[in-house]
Amino acid sequence: MKIRINADGSVLLIHQTATVHAIARALDGTVTTKRASHVEPVEPHQPTKTPKKLPSWNVDLRPVKGPGALNTMFATREEALRAEVHWIETNILSASAKH
Repeated sequence: MKIRINADGSVLLIHQTATVHAIARALDGTVTTKRASHVEPVEPHQPTKTPKKLPSWNVDLRPVKGPGALNTMFATREEALRAEVHWIETNILSASAKH
């Protein structure tokens, strides 16, 4: 897990629900979380007589001033989530990020 601590004392990290609860207990419940992105299904455009295709998945990083979509659509939600985490770690949490 990558964690970035800013000069103002704020902490940035990608978390699971259990992580937030553990941090909140350690800080006496003073934790605020913010959604960094949205991973949503996108229904495919298709002619009406073809079998229904599964949706693709889009990663929308605009809540953290990132792109509205990465350069690809993902076949599964899990692939999209991995790409989301990679983008956030590379562009926001890395030590070289300028925020």
